[in-house]
Amino acid sequence: MFVFLILAMMIQEFLPVLGLGGIKILILMPWSFFYVIALTVPYPVMLFFALATGLMWDARHGLPLESPLPFGTRVILFALMGSFMQGIRPLFQRGHWFLPIIMVGLAVLFQRISEFLLISFAAGEFQFSAEIWMTMIATSLAAMLMAPFLLIIISRVAKRCGYQLEFEQFMFRRAYSHGHQI
Repeated sequence: MFVFLILAMMIQEFLPVLGLGGIKILILMPWSFFYVIALTVPYPVMLFFALATGLMWDARHGLPLESPLPFGTRVILFALMGSFMQGIRPLFQRGHWFLPIIMVGLAVLFQRISEFLLISFAAGEFQFSAEIWMTMIATSLAAMLMAPFLLIIISRVAKRCGYQLEFEQFMFRRAYSHGHQI
């Protein structure tokens, strides 16, 4: 998984900012990948990935010249949003992907809003234009669109490595009248 996270960071460098009718769409591949990982691994492992993702993202995009946020701030944001994702992990383990996919988009949206509020607070000014709001929503929708594909990739890698994601929904069970299940 860590290799895939590094690969997502490398792919991020080559992804363009898409424009759709004046709205900028940021494809935040590492963020989406982290939130999908947060659904599939236990809590301590998710915290490790939050630390790795946050430090790598800050090392690349959060240097003092580029961002007013202190180095390591995004680690806390990734851990917080990853903890929310861990709350819906049982749904994912049962094979219900609808809510987890929506939550990936919402986690990206809330992290973007949190970063914007922290940067605005550090700068001492608050200007929340419609363009910023639309960029955040479009970025969140792009993360939701990527989430099913990333979940499929992770589930196939897990299957090849022998890791059980516990899809209870896909198990066939038949109950007989005397209470035994097959």
